[in-house]
Amino acid sequence: MRCPSIEEIVAHLDGELSVNRHQELDRHFERCATCGDKRQELERMVGRIKGEPEEFEDPALQRSILAAVSAQPKPVDRPAFWRVMRFALPAIAAAAGIAATVVWLDQAPPPQETPQFITRGGDGGGSEKWVAFYVYRGQGQNDGGRRYRAIGDKIAADDRLLFGYRNAGGRFSHLMIFAVDTTGRVFWYYPAYQKEGQNPQSAAIRPGKNELKEEIGHDYSSGGLRLFAVFSKTPLKVLDVEAKVAAARKTSADLKSLERLQIPETAQLSRLLQVRQTARQP
Repeated sequence: MRCPSIEEIVAHLDGELSVNRHQELDRHFERCATCGDKRQELERMVGRIKGEPEEFEDPALQRSILAAVSAQPKPVDRPAFWRVMRFALPAIAAAAGIAATVVWLDQAPPPQETPQFITRGGDGGGSEKWVAFYVYRGQGQNDGGRRYRAIGDKIAADDRLLFGYRNAGGRFSHLMIFAVDTTGRVFWYYPAYQKEGQNPQSAAIRPGKNELKEEIGHDYSSGGLRLFAVFSKTPLKVLDVEAKVAAARKTSADLKSLERLQIPETAQLSRLLQVRQTARQP
């Protein structure tokens, strides 16, 4: 493939690309030392100047920056740090000797194949604005490898799912992904949990948009299924979270109202799906 532009490398780092294109660029960076170096340099620059995300939450600072670039298109709604970085990165890239102009892809339509999970029942601190959650299912093979499509509001009982997430600014360090059905049964994706007596902790995650490589399937029953993504700053334990699920079910009339668990200092995204049985071949 042709080398990506600086704009596309920035979009890759900011999680603006489809999962298939994200995978293509990951493979390209492994083969092309020049592009790999550009990506690493941009990551280092962001790491050096971003500091704590809250430092860009000062309204006066934001107003002064936006006034200085009033001729620029209005930024999309993303964490304040990335709104500032939209204007900062072009100058930084030039200073670093990267021979290109960095332009945020605000004018481009959002990827149609990557709808994120819906934020429900936020914790009041606005932490959900830093995260996003994506779910895909396999769509067969092509010359570039396996293809994926984002799920809608229904899945088949035999679907194997692939997950991705966005962790803007590295605000969180751990993630749990699981589902709850109408009977209260919990299906674990990350961390893996298959044997009673074990109590694994949530998976460590990285900043930016990332794909969790493994496709995972379960033996679902027909009916409702609520998927959860729970982002935390410290690791959580599977059995503790299952106890929170059981407690929440006692006060929730059904899966539709089971939107958030009582786990402090977390960002939680959830989505209600319907599972349909597939026709089995004899």
